[in-house]
Amino acid sequence: MTTTNNRQKTQRMTEIGFLIALIVVLQTISALLVKFGFFSISLTLVPVVIGGFLMGPAAGALLGGVFGVITFLFCAVGLDGGGAILFAANPFLCGVICLVKAILAGWLAALLYRFARKKTDPDAHPKRFIAFSALSAGLCPFVNTLIFCLGMTLFFKDVLYSWAGDTDVAYYMLTGLVGVNFLIEFCINVVLCPLLVRNLRKSRRFRDRF
Repeated sequence: MTTTNNRQKTQRMTEIGFLIALIVVLQTISALLVKFGFFSISLTLVPVVIGGFLMGPAAGALLGGVFGVITFLFCAVGLDGGGAILFAANPFLCGVICLVKAILAGWLAALLYRFARKKTDPDAHPKRFIAFSALSAGLCPFVNTLIFCLGMTLFFKDVLYSWAGDTDVAYYMLTGLVGVNFLIEFCINVVLCPLLVRNLRKSRRFRDRF
């Protein structure tokens, strides 16, 4: 029993380590190459979601936290243009938003997936299982974007108004600040995560863990 538990812990640590490395690489690529407007389009939510699906809500929160820390560091060093402005305005609140939005996004997506998984047999109802997987995956960018918008509205109102200029602030947030970024991130997660889950379930190693 002890040997089995040690093997499982080692496997879990290896998987988390691999996903953390993937998060670092993808977030770096996003910050340097994948931009629309002030902020980068994040490719990093996919490993956050897959890790949460595979290992549970705690792992989703942990991986989300890693994503949040990296985002904050990129804001601090100027790799994220919009984030650098927020960091200059208030480093503490910038860090709070980065961490809270990412941790909750990973945790809630994994929590919804775990609930849906208990209600659905993927072998008996494969289409329903894929639909629940897509819904859970889509929750991650939704929560991430929603908390960012709330944080901007509550703590960085002056910055938000200066960015909006003569445009209505609510309209600007929906169409200019996060609209396209959110839609791209949402579509990537909703399409890619269920495909990854379906393919990983074909492996004997992962079949019973999703």
